Order: sequence, then C-alpha cells, then structure tokens
Amino acid sequence: MSIRSQKPQYRADIDGLRAIAVLAILVYHAFPEALPLGFLGVDLFFVISGYLISSILFEQLHSGSFSLAEFYSRRIRRIFPSLFLVLLACGVGGWFLLLASEYDQLANQTLAAALFVANFAFWSDVGYFDPAAESKPLLHLWSLGVEEQFYIFFPLLLWVAYRRKLQLGRVVAVCGALSFSSQVYLAASSSPGSFYAPWARAWELMLGAWVAAMHMRNSSLEPQGRWGLAGLSREKLSWLGVLLLAALLGRPSPSYPLLSVALAAAPWLGAALLIAAGPDTAVARHLLGRPGLVWFGLISYALYLWHWPLLVFARVVSPEPPSVAFTSGLVVLSVLLAWVTTRFFERPWRQAGRAAQKVLALGILMAALAAAAVIVSAHLGYPERQIIKSSGELASANNREMRLAPPSCPGDESLPETLRAGCIVHLNPGAKKRVVVWGDSHAEIWRLPLVSFANTHNVELIVLSFPGCPPLAGVRRSDFAGATAHCVSSEASTQVMRDVISLRPDAVVMVARWPLYAHGWMRNGRLYHPTHFLTTDPFGDATEATSERALASQIPVTVSALRSGQIPVLVIFPPPSLRDTVTNTRKDLVDLEITRSEHEAMSRSYREVFGAIEGLSFIDPSERLCQERCTASLQGEPIYVDDNHLQGRATLGFYDDIERRLLRLLQ
Repeated sequence: MSIRSQKPQYRADIDGLRAIAVLAILVYHAFPEALPLGFLGVDLFFVISGYLISSILFEQLHSGSFSLAEFYSRRIRRIFPSLFLVLLACGVGGWFLLLASEYDQLANQTLAAALFVANFAFWSDVGYFDPAAESKPLLHLWSLGVEEQFYIFFPLLLWVAYRRKLQLGRVVAVCGALSFSSQVYLAASSSPGSFYAPWARAWELMLGAWVAAMHMRNSSLEPQGRWGLAGLSREKLSWLGVLLLAALLGRPSPSYPLLSVALAAAPWLGAALLIAAGPDTAVARHLLGRPGLVWFGLISYALYLWHWPLLVFARVVSPEPPSVAFTSGLVVLSVLLAWVTTRFFERPWRQAGRAAQKVLALGILMAALAAAAVIVSAHLGYPERQIIKSSGELASANNREMRLAPPSCPGDESLPETLRAGCIVHLNPGAKKRVVVWGDSHAEIWRLPLVSFANTHNVELIVLSFPGCPPLAGVRRSDFAGATAHCVSSEASTQVMRDVISLRPDAVVMVARWPLYAHGWMRNGRLYHPTHFLTTDPFGDATEATSERALASQIPVTVSALRSGQIPVLVIFPPPSLRDTVTNTRKDLVDLEITRSEHEAMSRSYREVFGAIEGLSFIDPSERLCQERCTASLQGEPIYVDDNHLQGRATLGFYDDIERRLLRLLQ
C-alpha cells in the first residue's frame, strides 16, 4: 500500500458521532422501550475506535515513529483514570448499599474489569443462576475488555505486516473477514461467544481500521474526490451514512428476522460511511459537528462508564422499579459526573509530561483496586456489615448451602451422555427400587428431603437438574440456547426424555418452575425478562403464546410417554414466587409476600393442564405456605434463597409428603 505521511487531524464530526453512540446507549439503558436498538451504540464505538487508533498507527508506521511502549502508555493514560475512579466509586458505594452476595459479585466484576477481561468473566457467567443484567453494575465493561484485548495484538499485527511490506488495507480486510465469519458461526450455534468473544467482535474495529487505511491512500485524499462505493461523492456518501444511522430509531420484529438483521447492521455501516466521507461534508460540518453533540462526544467515555452503575444501583437497592422522573435524574447526574471526571480527572493524566511516572502510578492504583477486590471476594462480601437488615437475617438471606454443596454423582459414566451433565445426585446404586428426579434448577432445591428418603428406604436416587430447561419432551427455548443445551432444540429435549425412560426407573419425579415458562421471568407482578418461553417450532421464536401452547400439548405428551414405559409420575409444583429476591431487597420479608389469589392466578394455566391428567400424583408447596398470603419466612428468617428457590431447611418440611407419595408409587 502506498501511504504518505499525514498526521491525523482532529475531526469534530467524529466526536459528534461518538455522542450519538453514547446517547443511544444511555437512552436504551434508561428507557429501553424508547430506543430498542440503542444498544448498537457499542458497535458504533468499536468502528470509531478502530478508525481513530488505526489512523495514528498508520501514520507512525510510515514516519518511523512507531513505538509499542508509547502506544500502550497513551492507552493507559487514556483509559485508566476514569475507569479507576468509577470502579473505586462503585466499591465504596457497594460497601454501604449492597448485601454480601451482591458485594461479592461486584468484587469479582471489579477484578475482571481491572484486568480487562470483563467480557470473558461475563461470558463464563452465562446461565440460569447468573444474576440478571440489571443487577450487574459493571456489565457494560465487557466492551472495554474486547477493545483493549484487540489493541494488545492489533498494533503488533500492523507492525509485522508493514515490516514485511504487505498491503495493510488487505491485511485488515482479511482479518476482519475472518472475525466476521467467527461471529456468524458462533451466532448460528447460539453461543454467547458471538457477543463476548474478542475474535468475534474484532471485525467491527477492523472496519474502522479499513476506513483509516483507505484514507491513507494517496487517491483518497483529494478534497472533492470520489470514495469508491459506486463512485458516490463524499456528500452523497455522508447522507447515505445518515440514512443508515437512522436505523437506530427502528424496532426489531420477530416476524421479520431479515429486517431485524438489516436494522442491526445498518448503524455500524452508516458510521463507517460517515467517517469515510470526511470532515468537509455538510453533514460533518452542520450536523455532526454541532457544538452540543461535540461536547457530549468529548465526555462520551466517562459518560459510558458512569451511567450504567448509577442505574443498576438504583434498581438493586429499590425493589420497586425507579420512576421515570427518578431515572431521568440519574441520567442527568451521570452527565454531570462525566463532565467533572473528564475535565478535572482524566485530562490532567493525559497531558504531556512525566508520562512514565503517570503510567507507573496508574498501574499501582489499578493493581491496588484489583487486590482490594480479591480481599472482598475472599471474605464473601463481608456479610457482617449492617445493611438495613439485621446481621442474623442477612446471614440467613445469603444462605447458599444448596447451591454451594458439590454435586455427588458417582457412577455417572453409566448414564446416557445427555444425562451426565445434569446429574447432581446418585445414591445407593444397585438398590431394588430406583427413583429418577427430572427437572430444571428446582430439582436441586429438593435434594435434602429426597436424599433423606433414599437413605431411609434404601432406594437408588438419581437427581437430574437442567437449569432453565423444563422436564418436557419436544420443546425448545429460542433464547440463551448456548447456555441451555438440553432444550436447545425440540429433538434435544425429546432425547433427554428417552434417556430418562431408558434408565427404567420405578418412579419419576417431575420438578420445574412452571410459571417461568408460562409467563416469562416475572418480578413484583411485572415481566422482568421476556425469557424462558418455549416453542415446539424447530426454528421460530418462542413467545408467551407459543409457550402456553407448548405446555398445553407437551405436558400430557411427556407424562403419557413415561407412563407407557410403566413409570409412575410424581409432580412437585414450584413454591410461590416472591415479589423480589430476599438477597437484594431493603424491605421487610412480609413485604415480599404475594397473596394466595396472586399465586393461583400465576399458576392456573399449568395447574389446569396437569390437573386434566387422570391419576397424577402432586405435591403443592402452596398448600402449606399460603393462607391469605404466601409466607416468605419461618420464625422471622427467610425460607427462600432468592425469589423462587426454597432453602434446604424449608424443603425438609415436606419430607412426610414426599415419603408418603413415593412409597405409594413404589409399591
């Protein structure tokens, strides 16, 4: 590639583009219904960053001034100051506001963010028991991890390519194509890696880098020249970019998947075209270059860092969703904090002079923060802190004995392969009678009484827990499929049933959080996450309507298939779901309780389906837990782990019911 020395000029229009990116993210996080595609602002940031950093690298390579040490020094002085301040503020605020489990999670997130591996940390957390996004104050830093991991290797790649006299534009294009192919592959397999993996996201940064490479070509530097793409002029190119960027205002539709993909792809392509068109177009001067937008662009990094923790802390501390007015106030506060951080904290570190000392100081500060996070995590979030609740209640609320107890499944190599990953208990192999418990995460919470029964009556017990997947054949989830492989397809869930039958059990216990699949993830009577819906369609999206039909058809099909193998079935219904989880609410336990009528309304649909099956045996925890209200406590302490999983000591109270019904089935 022919490159000539030209120091990258400051472009106000790019700061305007940064402003659009961060404001789209801000609106999406604060008011998601107002801008459903606002999350694509992160993709815009990737394209912009790829262009700006690559422009500098290309110029330095040509002039012979390229230095990895200088490059990383500038990155550290650019990224570390504001990040350190926000992480420190979250740690201090969490000490006074968060319960032990929440503070422990924050410490782990802080460590990952300080090491710039947040994307890998959140990727590894994907799963049913993973806290909801709204409870992770540092979730947004996954993108910072991707970007910094990219810049560890990208300068080296360019340096090697330049030394070997390769055409840099082609090198960037090939690497970008490989990265894009990786994302397509991971997305097709429903892997969370398509979102978090740096090699799957690198192509967006490469797109910006490719634009920078094209700008460095001699022929592309003519002020009125044409810029490829069917010979469009820069003015037309810029207006096309605006049109594509306007797709941020669109709304994805499950009914038109191709249209949704086009809406998602248009903004980053529009950003690339606007950057490519240059700073001299009418769009750049009179739209993107407007002082108001440029101002937001200049504080965009700090604004991105501040806004999400403020919103999360507000949502975690208050069990009631924050009002529009309160959320708007948080948005204003985040803008103010971003300006103060940029003006008085970030800029002094970025100024020339004593760069080596500044890098050393920032490194020490970040290392100290990481060490503090390790200490907090080692102490499990310091549960002795007084956070509104009493210390005794707090210790009980953070009881995780069921979750932390290691699975014990000896001899699982004798199980069918599809069942091995879900086996958490295997007792008394070779006993005359065998009971198989098949369920989602709720199979786990009944472990204590079931183990007690198996040991008392010398019964072989196999407990299979597939979090997020109901014990049904022929159903699939269309969301988070990579984390729920056992219901990734209707065939997969059917195979699980076949393998359960192949064990030839003397009884099967079906356990699941049925309201989750019937109505989605509810919290405080409202839809918290539109997830866990089911469908029998091998390819279509699952919705509440498809889930209702799937439950109505597949519950009888599954029970009938088990019975056809001469296997009696016991169904344990889920306990009533609380208004909020006991571990992140500042209200009294009684305020978490729902009424019996509310529980009956939420459970009516699946209870009617099960009730229509003749001769089916049930255990319904609500019969003991609900009078006019459904209790959340016993002797003043929580009996739940979160908002729907009972603690082990609470399930032991149902031992007599379990024993009586299982003995009847095993006769």
